[in-house]
Amino acid sequence: MSNLVTKPKPMFSALSLLLCASVAGSVAVPQQAFSAPGDASAGSNKQIAENNPYVQDYNSKSKGKSVPGAAPATEGAAKSSRSSATETTASAGSVTGTKGSRTASAKGGEAAIAGEKAGTETKGKAGAKPGDKTGTASSTTGKKKEKLIWIVKTTKHSSTNGTKWQQFADSIVLKPGQENLPLTMTINNGGEGLTSMRAIRGYLSGRLLFSDKSFKGKSTLTLDMTNTLTPGETQIIFESFGAKGATFSWNLSAKQTPTITSLSPKSSAPGKVVKGLGKLLPSDMKAYTCTVGGKTATIISASPEAVEFRVPTGLKMDSDGTVTVQFTVFGVKQKALTLKIAEEPEITQFSHVSISSQQQLTISGKHFGNDAKDVKVTFNGAQGQVVSCSDSSIAVVTPEIENIPTIVDVSVEVNGLKCKREGKIQFSMRNIENYDIGSPQSPFEVPLHLE
Repeated sequence: MSNLVTKPKPMFSALSLLLCASVAGSVAVPQQAFSAPGDASAGSNKQIAENNPYVQDYNSKSKGKSVPGAAPATEGAAKSSRSSATETTASAGSVTGTKGSRTASAKGGEAAIAGEKAGTETKGKAGAKPGDKTGTASSTTGKKKEKLIWIVKTTKHSSTNGTKWQQFADSIVLKPGQENLPLTMTINNGGEGLTSMRAIRGYLSGRLLFSDKSFKGKSTLTLDMTNTLTPGETQIIFESFGAKGATFSWNLSAKQTPTITSLSPKSSAPGKVVKGLGKLLPSDMKAYTCTVGGKTATIISASPEAVEFRVPTGLKMDSDGTVTVQFTVFGVKQKALTLKIAEEPEITQFSHVSISSQQQLTISGKHFGNDAKDVKVTFNGAQGQVVSCSDSSIAVVTPEIENIPTIVDVSVEVNGLKCKREGKIQFSMRNIENYDIGSPQSPFEVPLHLE
């Protein structure tokens, strides 16, 4: 759709217009009743704006002063924001949205209005620095620093006249998964020696997002936009009234960035799947890149708590047998993690073919390591107590198993890496060692006469 500017209607309230729009199925911008210049019955736009009890003369308060918490303005719109200014002879008319823009849900728009932090002034003393190559910046609030991810970098709009309301159309573009982030919109009126607007209000996809009243005389307004936007492009319309050269700016950021903090398991083998665990992660696999030992890994799945990848083959390990795992999320590099590359543990022999609970079983095999704390042995899922361990042998006390005699699956894990193949052993009242029945039996089969 394209921007439409209509002539002002008779005096209708914003609520009545919203009701009409909902019935007609349109997304017309709710307007206050501002008359056209020369309308003797209501006066000029300028007169009405000056008489509006919610329009504040910010010039007397902030002219020549830096607005606390305001991010430095940048010329023009960011790549993710397309801007255009349109003068109106009324109250900026009715806007139905631009072609290709995605309409945020009605629930989201209403939530933004109801949940806006009206009049709350940002307390940070140092503004964020847009333009970081990775799309992040640091914001200082007292002594605590936090990373920001910029959705829309600071965008500035200025008045070209002092007698009419002006309209500015921008776009918010969210990558898939960014809708899950805790989003914050900041609108700064003037600041940094710039002349302030006398009135500003905004509409998100045709619904009122904030008004003059929301500022409550402050120079900065912050809005909680969490769960308000959808992936893709959403139009935002600003209407402003002010002297020629008066300026406001806005940006959209996420105060908390997606973070991957650990791997599970910490040891794995080429071809195996490993999880990167974290928080606020996007569910879209395209949001990630991952390298293991410098080689690109394939992303298997993603959720807000974990992202899975397959360990590539042909890795060159460090002297300690580890490789570096490096993720990026939305192009933001995460903290490097370490993955130990190990051979899968392998079972080759059991000391018994039949055993009872609370007895010691010796498991022979390969790649068990030398630290008993890294080894886990389970019997049908019930964990046994590992007494000792070498790279080729594990001594484990069997757990309690009910409903005997029964055949039990035996699994070995080393640093979370499971054995190639589970073994089988009979649990009964009898303890029968392997050599007691002639030639050693396979750990993957129970002798027929014991079944």
